[in-house]
Amino acid sequence: MNKKNVRKILDDERFDETPVEQTNVEVISFQHYLSPPRIALILDVDIDYVRDLLRSGELHGIKLGQQWRVTPREFKLWEQTKNEIANARIEKIQLGKRNNGKSDTTT
Repeated sequence: MNKKNVRKILDDERFDETPVEQTNVEVISFQHYLSPPRIALILDVDIDYVRDLLRSGELHGIKLGQQWRVTPREFKLWEQTKNEIANARIEKIQLGKRNNGKSDTTT
């Protein structure tokens, strides 16, 4: 799915503005959640990749009917974890390059 299609989906997202009767149950609006198209747009990836992350459980979300939703907190945690893994790999590569550049003078 290209960016134009994702943007169209985002433009078509509609949120129910109907007032909710006062109850003891806290109502959480879908506006507080991120949809797969919105996440795909943020990450600049295909929406199928986001759905795969959700299905595999790598990215934590909830599925209501046919729709996946992710809290901004869960998305940030996933993003931070990915960044930490990437930074650790970069450090390991840089350390390996430094160690390979040094000659062993104890022979």
